[in-house]
Amino acid sequence: CAEFSHALVVAHVPTYQSISPHCHCTPLLIWPIFTVQMHAMELVEILQQMSTAGMFKELVFYLEACESGSMFRTLPSDIRVYASSAANAHESSWGTYCMPEDKVNGKHIGSCLGDLYSVSWMEDSDHGNPGETIEEQMDTVIDLTTKSHVTLFGDQTIADEPITSFEGAADGRASNRLPPPRGTDTQREAAIRSEDAALTSAFYRFITNDDDLAADELIDGVQQRRKAKRRFDAITRTLTGDGLDSVPPRTAGVDDACHYAAHQAYVAHCGDWHEMALSFSSTLADLCELEGGRAERLVDAIEAACV
Repeated sequence: CAEFSHALVVAHVPTYQSISPHCHCTPLLIWPIFTVQMHAMELVEILQQMSTAGMFKELVFYLEACESGSMFRTLPSDIRVYASSAANAHESSWGTYCMPEDKVNGKHIGSCLGDLYSVSWMEDSDHGNPGETIEEQMDTVIDLTTKSHVTLFGDQTIADEPITSFEGAADGRASNRLPPPRGTDTQREAAIRSEDAALTSAFYRFITNDDDLAADELIDGVQQRRKAKRRFDAITRTLTGDGLDSVPPRTAGVDDACHYAAHQAYVAHCGDWHEMALSFSSTLADLCELEGGRAERLVDAIEAACV
C-alpha cells in the first residue's frame, strides 16, 4: 500500500444522479457507490490500522452524508486523524444548487448539483487563501452550512496546519487563474434534504419533461421507501407490540456493538440496505437503546421480518 505524508480523504452522499461515485450514509453506516457498505466500527478500525502501519503521517477526512457525525464518535484523538462531518449523528445533510437552481451552461440538470457542506469547502478552496489553515476553512464551512451542524472529531491540533499541506499547490502558492464565482444566496438556499434528493430529482424530471425513466425511478423509490417502513414497523411491533411511532427518541449515544450486530443481521436476512431504507438505520439505534444494548431480541425480530 502507498504511504502518504499528509492525506485528504473526501466522501459525500450522492444528492444528484450519475455524475461521480460518492457514498450514502445513515446512522453508523456509509455506503460508497460501487463498493461495500461500511459500519462506523469498521471505518474507525481501518483508520487505526492505517495509522499503526504508518500509511500516513497525518490524515484529514471530510465526510458529507446524512447523520455523518455518527461515523466518528469513537475516533481516537491520538492517531493523527482529523475528521469533519456535514451533520451530527441525528440529522440529514442537505443538497444544494437544487431545482430550479440546477443549471449548467444554461441547461437544467434535473437534480442537485452538490451538497451544502461540500460546496462550501470546495468553493473556499477554489478561491485560494494562501496560508489558510484547516481551522479557518472549517470556520467558513460552519458559517455557510446553515441547515445542519458540522461536527469535528479526532486530533484537533491538525486544524492549525495549512490547507495546502493536504490539498492544492504543494508549494503553497495561490493559483494564477481567476477563481470560479461563489454561488449566490438564492442558489445555495435551493436546498433539499439529502435523503429526499433522489425522489425529488425524479419527481422534478417527471413533471418537467414527462420523462418515463424518471417516472419509473419515482414509483420504484416510493415503493421501496414504503416497503422499508413496513419492514421496520414489523420489527418494532415484534419488540414493543406497537408500531414505529411508539419508539422514543434516543436519550444517549448509540450502542455501537448492538447496532453492529443488528446491521449484520439485517444484511444477512434482508439483503444489502436499499437507498430508500437507509434512514431506518436510526430505528435500529433507537431499538438498541430500548433493549438496553442487548441485541438478541432485535436480531430475532429482524430475521422474522425478513423471512
